[in-house]
Amino acid sequence: MNTYKYLIVLLVALCFSNSTYAQNFVYGKVVDEGNQAMISAEVYWKTRIETDRNKKLTGADGTFKIELPKGRDTTLVIKFPGYEEVVKNLSAAEYNEFILIEMKKKGVTSVTASRWEQSVYDVPASTVIITRQEIAQNGYMTLQEILENVPGLFTIDHRTENGISIGVRGFWSDVNRNVMIQVNGVNMVSERRNYYSFEAINMAIEAIEKIEIVRGPMNVIYGAGAFFGVINIITKDNQNQDNGIIATGFGLQSKNNDAVLGGFRYSGSDFSIIQKNFIRYAGGGEGLNFSFNAMTYRRDGVGELFSDMIKSDYTDPTPGYPNWVTGETLKKDTILPDRWSKKHQALNVSASYKGFFVDVNFAATNLGHSAWNSPGPGARNDLKYKTGNYQFGYTGSTRSDRFSYQAKVAYMKTNSEGEYKYYDDSLFSFGEDRASTVRTEVNTRTSLKKSDDPADLQIDLLTGLYFSRNLENNSYYNLPEIKNRNWYTGLAPDSHVDTKAAYLQTEVKYENWIIVGGVRLEHEMGYDILDFKNSEFKDSINEFELGGAPSDTDNFISSSVRRHKPGAPKPRFAPRLAVIYKIPSSEKGVSHYFKGMYGLAYREPNPVLNAFDIMRSNYDNENGGPNVDTNWVHLDYLKAEKVSTYELGYTLVNEAVGMEVNANFFLNDLEDLLARETHKNGKGEFIGVSKNSGKMRTYGVELIAKRRFSIPLKNEKKIGLNTNLSISYQETKTRFNEDNDNGEEAKDFVPRKVSFSPQLLGTVNVIAIYDRFSLGIGGNYVGEMNAFYSDSKVDDNGVLDPGYIGDSTAGYFRLSMNVRFDNIRFFDELRGGFYFNFKVSNLLNKQYKYPTYSSVAWAQRGILGRSRQFLISIGYEF
Repeated sequence: MNTYKYLIVLLVALCFSNSTYAQNFVYGKVVDEGNQAMISAEVYWKTRIETDRNKKLTGADGTFKIELPKGRDTTLVIKFPGYEEVVKNLSAAEYNEFILIEMKKKGVTSVTASRWEQSVYDVPASTVIITRQEIAQNGYMTLQEILENVPGLFTIDHRTENGISIGVRGFWSDVNRNVMIQVNGVNMVSERRNYYSFEAINMAIEAIEKIEIVRGPMNVIYGAGAFFGVINIITKDNQNQDNGIIATGFGLQSKNNDAVLGGFRYSGSDFSIIQKNFIRYAGGGEGLNFSFNAMTYRRDGVGELFSDMIKSDYTDPTPGYPNWVTGETLKKDTILPDRWSKKHQALNVSASYKGFFVDVNFAATNLGHSAWNSPGPGARNDLKYKTGNYQFGYTGSTRSDRFSYQAKVAYMKTNSEGEYKYYDDSLFSFGEDRASTVRTEVNTRTSLKKSDDPADLQIDLLTGLYFSRNLENNSYYNLPEIKNRNWYTGLAPDSHVDTKAAYLQTEVKYENWIIVGGVRLEHEMGYDILDFKNSEFKDSINEFELGGAPSDTDNFISSSVRRHKPGAPKPRFAPRLAVIYKIPSSEKGVSHYFKGMYGLAYREPNPVLNAFDIMRSNYDNENGGPNVDTNWVHLDYLKAEKVSTYELGYTLVNEAVGMEVNANFFLNDLEDLLARETHKNGKGEFIGVSKNSGKMRTYGVELIAKRRFSIPLKNEKKIGLNTNLSISYQETKTRFNEDNDNGEEAKDFVPRKVSFSPQLLGTVNVIAIYDRFSLGIGGNYVGEMNAFYSDSKVDDNGVLDPGYIGDSTAGYFRLSMNVRFDNIRFFDELRGGFYFNFKVSNLLNKQYKYPTYSSVAWAQRGILGRSRQFLISIGYEF
């Protein structure tokens, strides 16, 4: 009998124990829409007390076990990057069951336009996303090639020390100072000329997870660098498992096809070598995420001919300098193959742990370049870049998740050393540029009104504070052959540039409406600039001060020192407004999105431009040029650039047929854009200066269409087809009246051809995918462009005649092809697989040219673009 009593007591205890255990824990599995296990998904309870959330990560099979919170608040939250957040209210009955939770993809998202992840359809801007898969299937070789195939963008490479520049919606500047480039949110600006150098980024294509391109003024949340938009290159991998790539590539670049005679020419070198290497390792777990990327890239020059870039009546473009070579010599010469060759090295490291994050970007480049107005054919001119961008910060939130914040500190240091050899290698100059800056910023997001129901009213407030100090920013040259020795220009050694800013932006969501409004106040403080050079062994120091009190008595202090005090730049207000209305998806999977947007942006000229161009004006004055002005107090400094953008956008999404159509209508009002102009002084020398270019207005339209097809085969497999097509058209008008001899403004905007401004841009791309094989065919069209405009072109009789220097360049279409095999496995137990990629760029070897610029005034017919390139890449992904 006692035995039965013990058994009954034990059975009750076991039942009670199992019941208690079951009610203390919840078990489940997280899967995606294809029923595949979601590894390292974040699972936690939605409680106000963070310690009661019991955060867990799903295992390798997608399962989780989470202990119930003490307060019995049983609302479960599941998160995973790129997927919609799941909020599930559990009943007591579900404590004893195994829960299956399905997560859906968010679709295409962006973190750049509003500083946190959201659907591109809800973003208050015109946004294009380039995914890692698109990059691989198109076999893009460089960052330049990617951006050339983005709707509304084009690039120009004059092979000078300024490197490659981006054009946006019909506008281009000699350096990338109007489109902010970020790497993982790190501003990659070099303060030397407030620009974004491709040579100082050196991003390996294989390192890129995605690129987010936001067009239109983004000054409110990013500051003056986002004048025409933001390009954010994201290398971080949010997978909580180890992965990596080891790859190498070898290719050839052929000689340009002769556009007039047809066929190939075989003088000099017919091919140049391209070689690249890359390694990546990323991973994480338990709150840690990291990625490491390293690359080397080498592209040799190819033996081109000067006759493709100069006219038959070519003469030395720099009268006043020794005429070291005749035009006839140039016409017969092949350009030395290594003259424009380049080598890149880059390192990118990112890591985050429990809110802390660090980003390191280092780049080194050895670039062959043209020496100012001199075409050669002397030896290679080396330009060596070394740039580091380092960022450290912390991201956190309150327990309720209604307030989140990010604080970060960044340091940028860049140094470049250049050689400048002219027609004769014995005539040699040297230059060095230095810049360094410390930046700090704090950004916050507050949910003033929050709801789990998308139809309810939601209000978010973004705020931020920003401070930067430009520590050094100068150029040092030694040009003895033209009698400029020890020439220093830029920030005075004991001065610095401080920039302070604050912004506020509100986002209101209610039912189908999204309204975004914001404003940024930014103030660049005063600074001292110094220009010093030894001209013909006679010391002359021109020193000016930005930010001091004006004084008419500070005209001439002595015969060797001239000081000017025009006052500090003014505080700038940059407002922004956007309205989005969306018609949700119907039963047929059709959605409509309507956007109206307005933005205003300013950008200050930087110290080097101010110092250099004031020196140029002074030198011009001293030598009888057209800008003679003996009253130094009235010498003008460069004005701030200004752009206002108005944009209407419409997007149609049809999920049932895999189609998306986007149309954007935009109007840009541009004022005082900085442009490089050239004139002759009294000695007959060409003098190039940066000047504000007046008022312009641009009207434009962009059409982008995407469609996904699926073609079934007999073996039950399918061929997938992804197609993209875009067309951009813009027309620019200006208030400069060319019929007015005095160059006065016209009362109304009138049509005018603007330098480096193509009216028509287009892209086409088709990718066919079958199993592990893909074939990508794509091309981009860039319309006709004018060369640079001279405000004082002098004819043979010494008469000033405003006009263009250099021919207009014809529109061109470049076609490319890429063949790729993925996940080639020789052993089933081997993790990951090999890939093979064969890319042909400029497939038809179309000869095209970039229009002449002031730094390459000798290239009257334009600078040759890239010829046909072949690249074979082999890699292993795991």
